[in-house]
Amino acid sequence: MAAVSTWELTKFVLRKILPMSVRLVLSNWLRRHGNGNGEDEDYKLSSLLYDLVVAVVFSMNTTSVAVIVACLLIVFIVFVKRKQILCIVRRACWNFFRMASDGSFVEKGIGSATRMVDRPKMAGMSSDRIGVPQCRGSMSHDRNAQDDQHEYSFDYADRQEHAKILNAQKAESGVDRAIIPKHVAVIMDGNRRYGKRVYGSATQGHWQGSRKVVDFAKWCIVEGIEVLTVYAFSTENWSRDSSEISALMSIFIQYCDDIRTEALQNGIQVKILSTDEAQLPQNVKRRFDLLVEETSHCSNFIMNICLSYGGRGEIVEACKSIVRRIQNGSLQLDDVDESEIGNSLLTRHCKDPDLVIRTSGEMRLSNFLLWQLAYSEMFFLEKQWPEIEKEDLLEIIRCYACKRERRFGR
Repeated sequence: MAAVSTWELTKFVLRKILPMSVRLVLSNWLRRHGNGNGEDEDYKLSSLLYDLVVAVVFSMNTTSVAVIVACLLIVFIVFVKRKQILCIVRRACWNFFRMASDGSFVEKGIGSATRMVDRPKMAGMSSDRIGVPQCRGSMSHDRNAQDDQHEYSFDYADRQEHAKILNAQKAESGVDRAIIPKHVAVIMDGNRRYGKRVYGSATQGHWQGSRKVVDFAKWCIVEGIEVLTVYAFSTENWSRDSSEISALMSIFIQYCDDIRTEALQNGIQVKILSTDEAQLPQNVKRRFDLLVEETSHCSNFIMNICLSYGGRGEIVEACKSIVRRIQNGSLQLDDVDESEIGNSLLTRHCKDPDLVIRTSGEMRLSNFLLWQLAYSEMFFLEKQWPEIEKEDLLEIIRCYACKRERRFGR
């Protein structure tokens, strides 16, 4: 067998990987900066560009390949953030695992692994077979710019061990962990205004806001907070402009992919709270269903995402559920009390929020958790949601623990 030179091998690898890399970057960029008409149109365009790159690369000489590689490296370094690169690689790896498991890799080829497809549920397949990491992870944080970095390593499969490790470390807020709020609810307001002010694009504001959710959840975990409920999309939001709704749905699809790895690494169990699921596009619903399923075994932290949700609608559905049980004889009218109603709500798996945070300077609940917030402490920040920082959360925790007295009517 004739010896293969290093350069020939390099050219072969480049011709295999370069088109895929270009397509991934293009897809990622189009998804963030597309015209809001849905992911299908954007992916058709990125697929055409991918095919063009394949044709060009296979017709290039050595010098051309070197120049293109150098240009791509510059683009990656200058224009693409590290987090986006990791997300791109993660999505490609997922599809490779999926295609290898169902035997479609050989049939479809390497290019098809980069396409965004609806990931089917693979019943009976263990998480290590399909490339899903176990619920183990580590995180670090800075107490301030001068302090040493504190490393936290958690075994998220063991809730008691996690609590033991947390209790051994002092909360960054300086508050005794025994009085730190266990459930925080957030109305993430101001994404549109932030996007228009900073980027001239409301959609970009929504992108920045979605990224902030994962950071916020990590801050909560380190402090010892156990549940985070975020208001992502209300039933009233369906009345917005169709192009904005389309852009938001695309963001939700991308958000599922972004949060999946973070959730598994940090032991976050994701739950979707929806009072009007019927309005959600099927591809969005499938992605969130898969996210919920894949994180169902995580026990360290719960993140409730209120999607197509309305507080009044939740109460109405709870009342209907109680009436049906009375009608079929499984519940007596005299047994209906506050506890029974609470157990019929979407948040029955967790306690009511200890505090609620709303950003952007607005001071209203906007149909959010109307039953559950009866005795929650309320904090209103002037900052837009994408601008919120860890110190804002720490200050709220300090204020909650030291300046607020919860008497519950007594």
